[in-house]
Amino acid sequence: MGFFSRLFGKKDDEPTSQPSAPASSVAPAEEEDDWEGGDAVPQELAEPEVRQLYNSDHRPVFLDVREDHEREASGWIPGSIHIPCTAIEQRLEELDKKAAVIVYCASGGRSMDAGCVLLDNGFRDVSNLNGGFSNWQGEKENA
Repeated sequence: MGFFSRLFGKKDDEPTSQPSAPASSVAPAEEEDDWEGGDAVPQELAEPEVRQLYNSDHRPVFLDVREDHEREASGWIPGSIHIPCTAIEQRLEELDKKAAVIVYCASGGRSMDAGCVLLDNGFRDVSNLNGGFSNWQGEKENA
């Protein structure tokens, strides 16, 4: 289920899930092995905050979910892992469920959907770069 269907696809009497806290605080640590994301959505992070995390000593995993041609045309965040959004479910084993992950695409929509897939599959600390790569002001690498 995608981000927008999570927010708008529920019946009026069902609560909607709001990203009011980091994804890592959704479930207690003692339930680590039983964690399933359910209806959790990634936390939205503004570009300055993401850039600060990128430059920190404890850099999260940066996951680029754009298509190959998008990366080739505009570059990418150095050190990011590239898994197109359409292949996320088939390539989950390439990512560490315990690592903090910041997902990005061109503008933030597909990365929000990809982040929901990660949370649904046991990842806990998933954030979305608000506005996507088009907002990124940090280092860029090109082909």
